[in-house]
Amino acid sequence: MEFIAKDEDAAVRATSLSASSTGAQGPRAAASPHDKRRSRNAVLNRSMPSDAALIMACAERVRLHRGETLTDIGDPVVRLCFPETAVLALVVPMRDGTSAEVAFVGCEGMVGGMALLGVPASAVRATVLVGGDALRVPVATVRRLCDASRTLHASLLGAEALLHAAVVRSAACHALHPARARLARFLLEFQDRTGKETLLLTQDETAAMLGVQRTTVTAAAHGLMERGLITYRRGQIGILDRPGLEAMACECYHAAPSRILQHG
Repeated sequence: MEFIAKDEDAAVRATSLSASSTGAQGPRAAASPHDKRRSRNAVLNRSMPSDAALIMACAERVRLHRGETLTDIGDPVVRLCFPETAVLALVVPMRDGTSAEVAFVGCEGMVGGMALLGVPASAVRATVLVGGDALRVPVATVRRLCDASRTLHASLLGAEALLHAAVVRSAACHALHPARARLARFLLEFQDRTGKETLLLTQDETAAMLGVQRTTVTAAAHGLMERGLITYRRGQIGILDRPGLEAMACECYHAAPSRILQHG
């Protein structure tokens, strides 16, 4: 089971199945009209209906744009973000301009939950990898709601725990697994969250996500191309053989916390 589908209606079905701090550069335009009583975010869909309703009543639905930075390292976390069709990348940048992905967050998760644990500033840079809709709720509001509902508090802390587990897994993956296997994992996780067979990814973006040089990305991608698993052209990567790509991916893909949750 994958947790993002190819269109809006399918995305609603996908997140339903899952139930069984914006800085100056943040989102600026409101999202397209949608039923405000429902969300395509699985964290809210897994919550008790009364808890989800509390969040939805206070949420602002926004349109996030590809390439935007929502929060940077050290920025105060003032809002929780619940992606619906958008996909966010959490990365750690270095002084020399390099960076590495530590987690992806799509409709299966949320961003900013550490603020509920008393951590006031962001430890990562949150950027928009795929533009789309998201819900934003002020942290102060969420804290008040959690004070009134222990089940909501537990649900949000559970989502934050899953994100932490994903970050830990990503750290081990970067340290131990070869670039080709990590690229296969990255493409699969990206496709899971977009539902698309063609992924819009530049070489620089892919290198930044994997924490490697562009030449390493080129070599890894050509290795997957030679096996007939993907097509690779400027700014686009096409998935031709998903089972084959899964076979090439490192073990971290199937061990990802979000997939464990999906499959029970």
